[in-house]
Amino acid sequence: MLSEPAAGDEQVTERGEVRSFGSAVMLLTLVRVVSVVAGFLSSVLAARLIGADGLGLAGSAFTIATAGALLSSGGLNIAAIYFLGRRPNEQRLVVARILTLGAAAVVLAVIFVLAGSVMVRTAVLGGADGAVIGAAAALGAAILVFELFGGLMLGLHQRNAYIAVQAIEAIGSLALTALLLLAVGRSAASYLVAAALGYAGATVVAAWAVRRHVGSIGPDFSGAFAREALGLGLRGQVGNVLQYLSLRLDLILVAALLDLRSAGIYFVAVRVSEVVTQVATSASAFLFPQVAAQTERHSTRVTEQVTRLTVLTVVAGGLLLAALAEPLLRIAFGEEFVAGTDAVRLTLVAMLPLTITRLLSGDVKGRGRPGLVSWAAFAGLVATVSLDLLLIPWLGIVGAALASLLSYAVVAAVMLAAYRGITGSRLMALIPGPSDLRLLFELMLTHGRPKGSG
Repeated sequence: MLSEPAAGDEQVTERGEVRSFGSAVMLLTLVRVVSVVAGFLSSVLAARLIGADGLGLAGSAFTIATAGALLSSGGLNIAAIYFLGRRPNEQRLVVARILTLGAAAVVLAVIFVLAGSVMVRTAVLGGADGAVIGAAAALGAAILVFELFGGLMLGLHQRNAYIAVQAIEAIGSLALTALLLLAVGRSAASYLVAAALGYAGATVVAAWAVRRHVGSIGPDFSGAFAREALGLGLRGQVGNVLQYLSLRLDLILVAALLDLRSAGIYFVAVRVSEVVTQVATSASAFLFPQVAAQTERHSTRVTEQVTRLTVLTVVAGGLLLAALAEPLLRIAFGEEFVAGTDAVRLTLVAMLPLTITRLLSGDVKGRGRPGLVSWAAFAGLVATVSLDLLLIPWLGIVGAALASLLSYAVVAAVMLAAYRGITGSRLMALIPGPSDLRLLFELMLTHGRPKGSG
């Protein structure tokens, strides 16, 4: 008769699980920071070569392209992660059916981005020409396919491949941005095309990694699976769309209510502040499949530990960037962009509730309740629109940043209530303590140490 594991053994196992998860998160965070730095350098190039107006146009078109991708995907990446975690013996079939549905989603993405761009062409895009609109449509399709294969890799627990593809996209997009802006044309369209090609190139590598894992894949359509996948995916994707609109609608409103120059400065301010959320994005990406696949369905140990470590990291990074905001904007982007200093500092504060939201969203989706994330995102969108319309005309881009802080706080409060209701766990368990600080230092010191080293 097998004896039950002792409490001490469970603690060792739990700590080992957190260390393994934490190491993967740290590696992905490093790659995402590289991605942010690459995006940062791309923005610097664009700011220097096409100016604040051009960058504001490119940022607005980028927002429309991403929104179009989110609207048309049907939550297939969410369904991929969930069903691959819950049906480990049907991986090849799930992948084939997800990709078959994804082909139709790509067509929808192009249609949505073209239609959306034409609708706001005058009010938001400053009468942009066909080249910008066409580039935005191509970018929307590329983002959708990239995110879909990302979901497949996460669902298949291909963490290393997922991390590598993220790095390829970041570095490739930077190189292509430099090439197209300097050699082809100094325009918003060139900036968008470079981003689209960066996503497309990384997707080719992702497709190779998925095929290598599951084997040859052909089209496979099942009406029953489509209803099941879209039923789950759409409940979560509504939340993704609303969350994205809450995050990016302020840029569109700044362009509409102020001007493209202000939108360009605000675009840079948001880019700078979002550096600190990369650890939260990384942790959430891995937390969703981790919770979906865990055998102990009500366990919250990993979520609690990861949340505490992530909050510590975000706070430390935010304080550092807040201190360096003004000289960073001046040196990197030029005197024109120093006007975004206060917006950077406010959005850095807003990154804390955004971090909580991203982590708990990953946990709740993993428990098969993506609809709750959508309701929280809806509350955030209502708050975002209301506050932006009130504060942007009054306070300019500082008003947009303040609106983001308040709306993110609303979403975080709703997600905390949802998480507490599902798991029954104590919210105090999410607050960092001295032992978490020690563990964070240990992870930082031991990360990358060769196996077997003392």
